Amino acid sequence: MFEFLKIDKAQRIVAGIVYAPGSPSKTDSQKDWTTAEEIEKGMYDFMLRYFEDSTIFKVNHQGTKYAFPILESFIPEEDTVKGDNKVVIKKESWWLMVKVNDPEIWRQIESGKLNSFSMGGKANAV
Repeated sequence: MFEFLKIDKAQRIVAGIVYAPGSPSKTDSQKDWTTAEEIEKGMYDFMLRYFEDSTIFKVNHQGTKYAFPILESFIPEEDTVKGDNKVVIKKESWWLMVKVNDPEIWRQIESGKLNSFSMGGKANAV
């Protein structure tokens, strides 16, 4: 899991890594991993779907869909330091920043119940 690296309470903005490339020895919280190429494909697919319908965000991959304005979405080619708190975004990781305009979702972020983004992808066994 990649926890939020930035939370701006005044503006209700959260940001963090959606997914970072890994290997069988470097997995996520579900013991999955993927390549930089697949992360890039996932980001492009997400952004194209968001363009057509901004109600794309779900909480824990289920239920109601939300439309949170995307403020930043990128994959750095090199390790990148961001912001006053010197957040390091590792190269080939997908960074996302959104404005959370739903009061209940914001309460869940402030309480720590929601603390990260998830790629929500599907895997094929090889």
